[in-house]
Amino acid sequence: ELAKAAAVANEAFDIDVRRLDNSDAQAASDEAVDALVTKLLRKLNKKDLALMGSNLRADVTEVGEKAGVTPERLIELYIEKQLDALLSDLPDESAVDKRVRARVTERLTQRSSQTPKRLSQLWAPYCSFRDVQQDGSRRYKQKLSNWERALSFIGDHPLVHSTDKEINRGHRELVQSLLDRGVKPESAKKAITMSLACFRWAANEHDLDWNIKAVTPKAAGKAKSEMRKTASKSQMIEIAQACVKADDHIGAMGILALHGLLPTEIARIEDPATLTTKIPHILLPEGKTIQRKRAVVVCFGLDVVRRHIVEAIDYCKSKGDSEGGSATFNKRLRLMYPGEDRVSWYGLRHGTRNLWVMSNANTSLMNAFLGWAG
Repeated sequence: ELAKAAAVANEAFDIDVRRLDNSDAQAASDEAVDALVTKLLRKLNKKDLALMGSNLRADVTEVGEKAGVTPERLIELYIEKQLDALLSDLPDESAVDKRVRARVTERLTQRSSQTPKRLSQLWAPYCSFRDVQQDGSRRYKQKLSNWERALSFIGDHPLVHSTDKEINRGHRELVQSLLDRGVKPESAKKAITMSLACFRWAANEHDLDWNIKAVTPKAAGKAKSEMRKTASKSQMIEIAQACVKADDHIGAMGILALHGLLPTEIARIEDPATLTTKIPHILLPEGKTIQRKRAVVVCFGLDVVRRHIVEAIDYCKSKGDSEGGSATFNKRLRLMYPGEDRVSWYGLRHGTRNLWVMSNANTSLMNAFLGWAG
């Protein structure tokens, strides 16, 4: 590879010499010409940021207003004028110059034709990039709903460098609107997670000079955040007994919840056979603990978990997210403890953590068992 790179560099240098001599360059290889084109495009990308300034925008806007054209045509005029400005300094004296200029023009034209023109056109390519299945599932509908709601506050603006100001404004207004309706700050923040990620991807993908800012919501009238509500030790013992008595896949899920597992983690269990080893345990792929797999030793309810683990995994996979996977189990908890909001799947997970802390267990061991990054 080094030898090849050196050969290309030498050939590119020879072409530069020929160009200075204004000699014929028909012998120049496509590879060497491509090297020159790439070099020029890097320069033009930097120049591009300067050309997207207010003067060029004002010129194009003035042309559009006089001609009475549509916003789409205005964007096309903008790109055409930008392309002319980018190519204005390229030499076209020698044969090599003409080949390079033609190829640069072709590459820039192709790039601009493939680039989305408006914010609303970013969703489909972003989903493709993230491997998000655009189907009728509940999970996708929620993502799409959040995206469309964010776009309704932002507006469908052209994909130009200054649009980040509108994006940031729209996100702030959306989060504030949710807070005004009584939505919790963390939920309001989650509502713009998808659109934040999409716009940041677009900035990188399309070389846009965007500064997409996160929004830190603050709940009005709250001096400090509320403590997370958790189940008590006596409640957790009663729930464990009820899960063993139920002896079904929901009961098995409840036992795993008392071991600190979430429905999404149950869905990702790779090999239930580890429950038959000398020390019965479950291995989970890496999550927050990216350096290692998470090993959860099953301390109680083992027979119920062994009998129903496959069905529990399939059930959680079919639901697709933590809320769907926990809904049936949470209904059973509400029947046991009517009106008790501390008793939920998440309440059990954090109740388990409390028991670890109260038993003075090793913190690193607790983090490894429960899957916290530590």
